[in-house]
Amino acid sequence: MLIENRVALSSICVEIGAPDHPVTLQGLGLDPELLEVSVLAALQRTGQQSIDFLQLPGINADSLIPKELIVKLRDLVAEGLVHKWGIRARTVKQAMRAMSFLGLDFVSVSAADLGMSAVPGILRAANRAKMPVMISVSADTSPLTIAEIRDNPSVLAVLIEARNEQEQALADRTLTSLSSGKEYASAIKIA
Repeated sequence: MLIENRVALSSICVEIGAPDHPVTLQGLGLDPELLEVSVLAALQRTGQQSIDFLQLPGINADSLIPKELIVKLRDLVAEGLVHKWGIRARTVKQAMRAMSFLGLDFVSVSAADLGMSAVPGILRAANRAKMPVMISVSADTSPLTIAEIRDNPSVLAVLIEARNEQEQALADRTLTSLSSGKEYASAIKIA
């Protein structure tokens, strides 16, 4: 995977907002100013100068992204603070709906949310829609499974979700295993 002409062996992926506890009642629970503050806080917390993948939480399958939020996202990309942005779908219906949104760089789904058995159908739909997808897997997912998912042409990245130090160590070993002999790019979700 190339991110601005550089091979990424691991990338920064940040999920902004909380769909269960929206800060505002409109849109995705974020207003444009809060989105910018959240991005700047994530950059400070991670010590990075930019975020490779910014995910907005999906609330429901019928929510549209407010125009003001899209303008702010485009500004953040233009400023170089964010490279790519997309929506994390929580259900299969939401993933299918999100694949029809114009302007998204990707749709992200979690095998934990949907079940690993839903992943092949999501990948077929992404191929038809020509929409890049990111698939999140747990830290204990086998390197072979991750490699099989990553080899799909619609997969932008496989995110290994590491929520604690033990899972981080497991994810690091998996990344090392994947990168030996082949150029695989997988992202560890760190914020």
